[in-house]
Amino acid sequence: HPFKYHWNSLALRGPEPNKNAKRKILAVGNSLTLGCGVPVEESYIYKTAKHFDADYINLSDNFVLTDTLYSIKKLIQWYKPTLIYINEFRFIDNATFVAWHILNTNKQQTGKSELKDLLVEGMCNTISMYEDMLRFYAPNIPIVWDINVNEKNARQSVLADNFANQAILDKLSFPTYTFTNKEIILDLGRDGKHPGIKGHTWMAERLTKILGEYVE
Repeated sequence: HPFKYHWNSLALRGPEPNKNAKRKILAVGNSLTLGCGVPVEESYIYKTAKHFDADYINLSDNFVLTDTLYSIKKLIQWYKPTLIYINEFRFIDNATFVAWHILNTNKQQTGKSELKDLLVEGMCNTISMYEDMLRFYAPNIPIVWDINVNEKNARQSVLADNFANQAILDKLSFPTYTFTNKEIILDLGRDGKHPGIKGHTWMAERLTKILGEYVE
């Protein structure tokens, strides 16, 4: 059946946030987190929040991690979430986004591996600063990462999918959980690209088990 995307007063997908709710989840992520291709009521963030009788804000769809810095700080201060859930992003910072396109269009191989090593080192430092920012603004709030670890060669370069690099995964200091495309793509949504209702149901069932220890 056809459905429409509706946006709340924050211009985000999901119900109107209730800052006075007892349990409040701030979800941050990409098009999967947004629930592209499925009705909002079938999205895994909606289902997870409903399971815990929690309010939520879905700060998605984001392509680059650092693009969320300003918004997440403001939402932490205003909404005061009781849990922060961070899904994956394609890129960690805009410099890597640009570098990926440059390397893809540059046929010369000389120096590519050295450039990649420098970029990975920079991305690890960016991750550390991002987490430090969250610790500063949300010192007493549980924060978890939930990363889609793509199968080998799902994308040809670590620069095409920053979180595919083990060094970056190892740099994450908050509790980190992983899943794969094979696990979540059980069907396709209306857009024919993203996981459908079955995939979101699987994700919600998995996530309610993971987040149980963090939700009071």
